[in-house]
Formats: sequence, C-alpha cells, structure tokens
Amino acid sequence: MSERQILIASRLRVDVTDERAWLDDTPLALSQKPFLLLVTLMRTPQLLLTKDALIETVWEGRAVSDAVLTTAIKELRQALGDSAKSSEFVGTVHAKGYRFLQPVKAVTSDVSPGLEDLGSTPARTTPRPETAAAAAGSVSNTGARTNRPINILIGAAAVIAIAFIWATLSKRTEPVDAPPLEPTSIAVLAFEDLSIDGDQSYFSDGVSEEILNSLVKLDNLYVAGRTSSFSFKGQKTDIQSIGAALNVAHVLEGSVRTNGDKVRITAQLIKVEDGYHIWSEVYERQTDDIFAIQDEIARSVAEELKVILVGNDSDQLIEAPTTDQEAYRLYLQANALLARRVGNNIPRAIEIYREALNLDPEFARAWSALASAHAIQPDFNYDIDLQRAADQAREAAQRAIDLDPELAEPYAVLGLIEFDHRNYVAAREAFERAGELEPNDVNVMFWHSTLLRSVGDMSTAERISERAMRAEPISPLGYVSKATSAFATGDLETATRLAERARDLGHPTGNYILAKIAERTGDAVRAQALHLESFNDSGISTWFGPADVSALIQGTYGVAQDRDNALGLVNDYVEDSSPKRDILAPNILLDMGMVEDALRLFESSQTSLDQFFLLPVWGPGGGPVRQHPYFGEFVEGVGLIKYWDVYGWPDACHRLPSGTVACN
Repeated sequence: MSERQILIASRLRVDVTDERAWLDDTPLALSQKPFLLLVTLMRTPQLLLTKDALIETVWEGRAVSDAVLTTAIKELRQALGDSAKSSEFVGTVHAKGYRFLQPVKAVTSDVSPGLEDLGSTPARTTPRPETAAAAAGSVSNTGARTNRPINILIGAAAVIAIAFIWATLSKRTEPVDAPPLEPTSIAVLAFEDLSIDGDQSYFSDGVSEEILNSLVKLDNLYVAGRTSSFSFKGQKTDIQSIGAALNVAHVLEGSVRTNGDKVRITAQLIKVEDGYHIWSEVYERQTDDIFAIQDEIARSVAEELKVILVGNDSDQLIEAPTTDQEAYRLYLQANALLARRVGNNIPRAIEIYREALNLDPEFARAWSALASAHAIQPDFNYDIDLQRAADQAREAAQRAIDLDPELAEPYAVLGLIEFDHRNYVAAREAFERAGELEPNDVNVMFWHSTLLRSVGDMSTAERISERAMRAEPISPLGYVSKATSAFATGDLETATRLAERARDLGHPTGNYILAKIAERTGDAVRAQALHLESFNDSGISTWFGPADVSALIQGTYGVAQDRDNALGLVNDYVEDSSPKRDILAPNILLDMGMVEDALRLFESSQTSLDQFFLLPVWGPGGGPVRQHPYFGEFVEGVGLIKYWDVYGWPDACHRLPSGTVACN
C-alpha cells in the first residue's frame, strides 16, 4: 500500500492522499473547494491566510468573488461544527482572512492512523444537482437582462483554451507518467520572501524564475517546469516528496530578503535521495547586482551537477534584461498581476509595464510581456475592442523582436493574434518559430497544440502535449490536455479519470469535461450541474448577462420551453447591433443541434476564442457537423482549407475530384 499523508489536529484527521476526513471518527462529506480550503489552512496552522492568498491557492487566482470564498468557508464550518462566532478549527480575521486555530501534526503512514476501520466514505463528494447549481451561483431565469460581461466557461474546446490562458498552479503532487529519473535533473522551487513586510513575493518569484529559465536552456540538464515546481510554494513538503513528484534528483531552494537597496539571497542545492546539501551560499549585495547573483547561482548549480557549459553558456547564463533596477522591479510586479486574471489586474499590469518601458524603452522582455497582456485582455473583458487589442499586441511584440530576436514569447503572441484572425498558416509558423527559440517553453507547446487541435491535426497536437507534460509532471494542464484527447477519441473511462484529476487540482475545466461526459452518457441533470459549477470558477467574458447564461446552459439540457427561451436569448444577441465576437452563442446553437445556424454565426463572427467552437467539430460527437451539407463551405470560409493545403488534410476530411469537401 502506498504511503498516505495524514494531517491531525485535535479531533480532526485528514487523509490528504486519499482525500478523506474524519471528525471524532465520523466521516465528513465535503465538496471540492471546502476540502481544498481545509488542507490549505491546515498546512499553515495558526497563521493568517488572506482572502487573496486562499483564492490564489484554492481557486488558483481565478476571478471569483469574496462571496464564493465565504460560501466555501461556511460549508467547511458546518461540516466541522464551527461557526463564525464560536470556532474550534477555522477562525476569522475580520476583513483580512482566516486561520486554522489548532496545532497540526503531519505524518506519513501506510494506513491512516486509527482510521483503518472507518470505511471509505470520501471526504469530497460530487454535489447533488441542486446543491451543485447553488454552489455554482445559479441564477433565476427571471429578472431584468443586462449586457454586463460575466465569467463563463463554454464549449468543449475550453478544455484546452482555458488550460493555456490560466497557466495554473497545481496544488497536488501526482506526476503524469513520469519518465526514468535523470541523474542531472533539478527543480527550482519558488524562493521564499523574507522581506520585513512580506510583500516582495513577486521579486523572490522573479529571482527563482530567472534562475530556472537559465538552467532550462542547458541541453544536458533536465529542469522541471515552473508551474510544477512553484506549486509547492508556501507548503511544508519534504524534499523527498518534492523530488518524487517532479521526478528530479536535485532541488534548488532559497530565500530573498530586500531592505532598501540591499538584497540578501540564500540558495541551497539539495540531493533528493538523502537530503544532503551539496552546495549552499549566501549573497549580500546591492539590488543592482541582482543579475550577477542569479548568474552565479545558476553557474554553481551547473558546476555541482557536472553539467558541461559550451558555447555562449560558458560566458554568461543570465544576461541583465535591463540596466534600470526600478524598471525590472516594475516588470516583476506586472508579471505577478498578469498571472492572476482577477478584476482589474490585466489593465493594471499593462499600466505598470508601460511605466517600466518609460524608464527603459529598450527593455525587450517588458515589451514582450506587454504584448501578451494586450493579446489576452479581450478574453476577460468583452468591452475591449478586439482589433485595437490585436494591433497593440502586435506592435509591442514586434518591438520586442526588434530589440531581441531571440525571445520566444513575442513570436507566440503573434501566433495567437494570427490564430484569432483565422490565419492558421501564419499562426503555426509563429508558434514553430517560438518553439525553435525556446524548445522547452511549456506555454508555447500548449498554445501550439491548441491551434493544431482546432484545425483537426489531433495526432501532432498529442505529440506536442506529451512533451509539455514531461516538463510539467504535476500540472493540471497535462491532465486537461490528456482528458481532452481521450474524450475526443471516445475513451470516456480514461477521460473521466483524467478530468477528475484535473478537477481535484482545482482546474475548472475538469468539471466541464465531466459535464460533457455525463451528457454523452445520457445524464443531463448531472451534466447541467457540473456545467454550472465549472461556470462559477471560470473567467471568460461574454455579451450575455448572468441570468441569460444560466438560461442558455439550461436550454442545452432542458425541456422544450427551456430550449425556446435559450433560442430567444441567442436571437437577441444576433439582432443586437454590436460587433459579433461572442463565442457562447454559436456554441449554444451547436449544442442544440442547429448545425448550419451555428456554423454561419461562427463564420460571421470574429472572436478571440475560436478554439472553443472548433474543437468539438473534431471530436467523436462532431460527425453530424462534419457531414452537414454546409460544412464544406464553412471550412472554406473560415480558412481551414487554406491551412490543409499547406500542412495536409486531417484524417476526417478529404477533397473529392469535384473539388468539394467530404468528411466522415
């Protein structure tokens, strides 16, 4: 039997590995988020965790309100017998956050101590449809409509698209089909912020990420990806567990303390097998020496692991991206905001990137990051003009390339822009160029695979996703990607298993895949409940108001009256004079089986999320779409044939001697 991680606090015992919990030997039934809240709070006993920190960890920074957190806390307290006024386990710090009140003992064991005979009731259960809908923020179909943008997860292609957009951090340590352990392998953990006010995590993250990125470029060293490595941030996980989860032989950890223009950085290189500290060093310098410190650390790691440095690597591993320290600090601040697509974070990040560029107009990486921010902003704010955002992103990306042609990110941004404009050949060329410059960039791999899936090239997309998953062994992106592929090929058993893992890692797409699986197997009630739950945790902006979205989702699963109501809402959107860039409306029509209407509406729209619509076309449920008489005109109209003529046709389609398109 495999080892379990057990957290014990007074009368409460939590089996983290098997996801079960008991209070006075009575099994607790907790849904997903309350269970994750409980584990998160118990990992930092008696310490305040702010609301933002809890949302960052449990909802992985998604756009959820304080009310959603409060609801999850309430469910947790009810299960524990706590209340806001009288708490044994979960305490409230007014207007700030929560803390776990009891001391916690963490143990590992082959069996849960004292729990062997308590049965196997899971601590986290799938909510009943009515409770799932309530937890998802389901709203009544009555009431005034509003066109305010809201957060919504829609379309089977969201499985991949949202996975990339969020680039989320996982909170569990379960590798995906790990390869054999390489002796020259390492994970660079997020360095701890030891600043006096504890408000410099963006800087300490930047220090460790810079070191990680420099080591990734060494050909003969395997480096675990950032998402997987940083998932242990703030946790008290032992080195052996981290090494096993990330499939590495070594771990680099450290801390950063800033004080005015002074910085103190500690770094330790640890051998996973026995916990031996191979190398450690303390650097106390001026902050303007930060890049030299990072280079020294990376070089020391390479030397200790006997990695041979060749070519340019023998000169310098880390080059200063800017000579202006304040510009660099602003750049890191904006990066931290951009990583969390919450509220005003993206426009604020754009402002800060521009502040940095005012200080150093030659800061290529800041231009590149600014391009990324402009490119994704329309996904999260429906009021943003799509063409203006694309122009701003393209201008910033080109400026970054002019300053530093070796940067991969701006080429990837250009790939996204071309994808949005349905210039699929140009998009693939841009992603391939980005991949040539940074072969180990996981984000580029997932972006590229999203494009390939959208144009029907499932086998090539799968190969690229496999590479990405090797680099990010415990990222939810891997589970989402594999679940999508399994669903697309009709392997529902595998898709269910992988989607549940993605959901357990806190990714909203997991529940959406499960909703589609439930729909495929005829369980419409469960499908609707899971769809609503995924909606509650998502972050894509749409033309429709909250009540409309609930009605639209209900219409795809409900009775004739629900369907008519949903169609009326779609018709309102079609007749509206605003530009057609919403991806929800054509997806709803597609879900209702109105294939030609869906294809025509999509074809006449310009969205920044085309993949939401295209991926279902290539799945096992897309046969009626591919065989529809209008499909040949559709693929010509949206530019797919132009792509296929260059890169080859998908297995599902071919051109007849008459010139028409036939698909199976």
